[in-house]
Amino acid sequence: MEEIKEGKEKEQLAQNAQIEVKNKKKRTAKKLKRAITIVTSIIVACVVSLIVLFTVIIPKVKYNKAMTLLESGEYESAYMLLEELGKNDVITSNKYDRAVALVDSCEYEAASELLEEIDASYRYDKALVLIDSGKYEHAYMLLKDLNYKNSADILENIRPQCKELLLSIAQVGDYVLFGSYEQDNNYSNGKEDIEWLVLAKEGNRMLLISRYGLDCQEYHTTTKLYDDVTWETCSVRKWLNGIFISSAFSSDEQAMIQSTTVTADKNPEYSTSPGKNTTDKVFLLSITEANKYFNTDSARQCRPTEYAGAKGADTLSLNGNCWWWLRSPGMYSNTAADVPDDGSITYFGNFVYSDGFAVRPALWVELKSNDSNTGLGNDVIDGQEGSDSTDSTDTSRYIVGETYTVQTNLRVRKGPGKEYGILKRSELTSEDYAKSVDTKTDAVIAKGSRITCLEMSGNWMRISSGWVCVEDEGEVLVK
Repeated sequence: MEEIKEGKEKEQLAQNAQIEVKNKKKRTAKKLKRAITIVTSIIVACVVSLIVLFTVIIPKVKYNKAMTLLESGEYESAYMLLEELGKNDVITSNKYDRAVALVDSCEYEAASELLEEIDASYRYDKALVLIDSGKYEHAYMLLKDLNYKNSADILENIRPQCKELLLSIAQVGDYVLFGSYEQDNNYSNGKEDIEWLVLAKEGNRMLLISRYGLDCQEYHTTTKLYDDVTWETCSVRKWLNGIFISSAFSSDEQAMIQSTTVTADKNPEYSTSPGKNTTDKVFLLSITEANKYFNTDSARQCRPTEYAGAKGADTLSLNGNCWWWLRSPGMYSNTAADVPDDGSITYFGNFVYSDGFAVRPALWVELKSNDSNTGLGNDVIDGQEGSDSTDSTDTSRYIVGETYTVQTNLRVRKGPGKEYGILKRSELTSEDYAKSVDTKTDAVIAKGSRITCLEMSGNWMRISSGWVCVEDEGEVLVK
């Protein structure tokens, strides 16, 4: 019996041991499972954190850095970051905004280079929006040199609205619009824009000659067949600088036409007296100039307008071209040189009272300087001459960090005083650019704008872009 009892106890102990082993395994499995769950959670959290880091935090940091670089003018570095982020739309938008600022500052070459980097479809679509809003010059710059859809047709359609821009960006050999004159011989529809060929460009001025023969005039109206006539004494000179200039140009356009010394160039083949130099606004080319500015006979060929034809300009030649006067004397003192229909030069000339000759006026036009303030008039203030950071005006009312209202258009300068240069509009921060007057160059904060004081120096306040005058001889300009 004892043996049986012992056997049962051993058996029970073995069973208990097995149960304990099983329980231990279960507990171990549970612990392992819990550990795996915890580790898995940690790994998932780390992965999520890495995903957030690389997809949200780092891109946001890079984007903010790119925006800071754009604000400071470090465009290439900013564009590299934005390209990494796939923000090509931001790059395009920024390049467009920069180009617009350059156009406003009359920096057309730089604007064109920047626009060439922008996608054609973006430029085209943006131009259509600008045309709808009446901003033809910006639209013209977007479409210029763009071979996309019907961009060339649109460009041609808006040319009449872009006369000033076309003058500013024109190069030798280009055609520009300036002034107006009857050309289609239909008086009921008014005068037509005059098209000019750019012969030369020197600094801030350019020499123009009409593309077509605009009128038909005798070189000199006389009843004496043997009058000694020079450019100085001829009637066509009087007509050009009297009736023609008054009829073809507004007062503003006349102000752009330079008075220039018109030299009494000799005829290279004859010793006829050319007279004396004159000072004129409008003139005819000499033989020397016709050879200088036109390289070939074909380049000198000219067609008359319908109006000039109706006035008597000879259009009987098969090529449809006309003959046109030069100012140089011909073989005799009662003759003047001319250009016939084939574009050659007639050195021996024709009698000054001959009819059938067209007139191609020439003139020097002064372009508006980049330092002009188009559209501002005199409503721009930035302190009287001598106003500087030592001004005795009490400006204690201005507190750093507070916001104030501009009472009149104010120029923005590089430092606290008139001795510092004026910023260009393109140099303004985006914040100040949005508040600026649409000038051609100077940075001018518009009347009514809200500005934040960052620093005071005498009667000058520093804003995000530069310095503005707050008081001038008792007049409060910012309050």
